[in-house]
Amino acid sequence: MPTKILRQDTIKPLPYLGTNNEQCIYWDQQLSGFGVRVYPTGRRTFVCSYRIQGRKRIATLGRADILKLDTARKKAVAYLGQLAEGLDPQAPNDTLRAAGTVKSLSEAYIGRHAKLKKGTWADDEAYLARHLLPQFGSRLALAITTDDMAALHSEIGSKHPYAANRLLEIVRKMYNLGRKWGLVPHDKANPASGVERFPETKRRRFVTPDELPQLSKAIDQEADEYVRHAVWLLLLTGLRRGELLKAKWSDIDWKQRTLLIPKTKNGEALLAPLSHVAISRLKSVPQLQGNPYIICGKKLGAYSSDRERAFHRIVNSHVMWPAGVDVLR
Repeated sequence: MPTKILRQDTIKPLPYLGTNNEQCIYWDQQLSGFGVRVYPTGRRTFVCSYRIQGRKRIATLGRADILKLDTARKKAVAYLGQLAEGLDPQAPNDTLRAAGTVKSLSEAYIGRHAKLKKGTWADDEAYLARHLLPQFGSRLALAITTDDMAALHSEIGSKHPYAANRLLEIVRKMYNLGRKWGLVPHDKANPASGVERFPETKRRRFVTPDELPQLSKAIDQEADEYVRHAVWLLLLTGLRRGELLKAKWSDIDWKQRTLLIPKTKNGEALLAPLSHVAISRLKSVPQLQGNPYIICGKKLGAYSSDRERAFHRIVNSHVMWPAGVDVLR
């Protein structure tokens, strides 16, 4: 490769010498290992070449149309100074790249933890896809700071404080697990730690006697039969939505009038009592051959996980609930 006496006024005219996108670097005659790389597109960058532990490396110092020659040469001297001390100047950048992007870390979190240990893993995935990945997905995971998360948390929280807090919890867990899996260095500060949560209060709302006829009418007008049965059973049993939707026919003890919930939100099993009205409702639910679930999903052999809008349409159509209250839990 050619060697030149590099000056500020001679850098821009340097032509690309090469074929098939091969590397073209003009090395500086004044400082060994320092040069200007010229690309076929005409772009130019300052580079520094060095060898460490028998490996030759070329570090990019910055764009030649932004960085001044003297500044780039000083930066190269600093790089070579680190090399003299046995340090690889590019080691910090290697660490950043090894951790991958925020998107890859979130995919590891969903695949290696949430799907295996959380019944609500789809909610975690939705929070990340809706709030975190559009803004930070392509960023390196180690480049996200506490200030970044605080700004995002504040932005989301201005309209949806509860959602902002849930995202904060997910990101905190994601980075903690990233450390455990070796995807994030142990000395990397968790960007979700230290961000102040929005205050939360328990949100409770009960159907009043005046509202019950309206709600009953809304349920019975729903076209989806399984949604009708599901909402009535939620009201009659007091179960959480996820507990009911994952319940199987084999979990019912018709004689003792109980429904076994193998795993509740706190991880423990629950034997839920069933009233005569609840038993009557269960007996009216159609059983589909090959589907073990009481509330069948639209996919063969699956429980109903795709009727979220229908549930909330019923509850919100005739009863006015305070903003943010999830009556179906």
